[in-house]
Amino acid sequence: MSAFDGSHGVDSADIINIPTIGFSSFQFFPDQFNYTQNPPDPTLPAFNQTLEIGLNWVRLQADLAQLFGKPVILAAFGLVTQDNAPFFVPFNSTVAPFGPDSPPPVTQLLNVTNEQRDDAYEQLIEGVLLAGLQGILQYQFGQGNLTTQPGTAIPPNVNGSSQSSVATMTGISPNDGYAGLGQGTEHMLGSVATGAQGIGSDNS
Repeated sequence: MSAFDGSHGVDSADIINIPTIGFSSFQFFPDQFNYTQNPPDPTLPAFNQTLEIGLNWVRLQADLAQLFGKPVILAAFGLVTQDNAPFFVPFNSTVAPFGPDSPPPVTQLLNVTNEQRDDAYEQLIEGVLLAGLQGILQYQFGQGNLTTQPGTAIPPNVNGSSQSSVATMTGISPNDGYAGLGQGTEHMLGSVATGAQGIGSDNS
């Protein structure tokens, strides 16, 4: 789907122009949506091309903010890493197409490494700050070492089974493919925190 073909059913410019609307938000999930009307550049690797598209998407939203004189925030963004691909569940779906029990998927992910994800996040956040946007939210934060409890989103799990009578084990928070867990997590969280501080200092 494209952000420009009407498949989302909304027009951000029309919405932010409504007098009773005080601010606007936008997202960036390039593993699921197309954010450009231009054909792919064959001279650029897929990751670099995606990053350029993301930075341009940020600038387009900043232009809307300036045009209508209202704050705009990047309300959610994420890249599915190679480590997270088996857990990835597309929006409006309940199936993990890259999971071990799934048939070969029709579409492919960008297949980025943790290092590429961190690089992209840093550049996107810097782009938000340079564009003068008013906020950022990263999707999604993950947490490990959580106490499991039957009947909750973090159920006990023994030997791959979803059922267990042991309620004192630990687990991780739900992950639909975007959670920041494992190697490189501290670096990713640090990038988001630094960006948040940059926005906070502008408003002080």
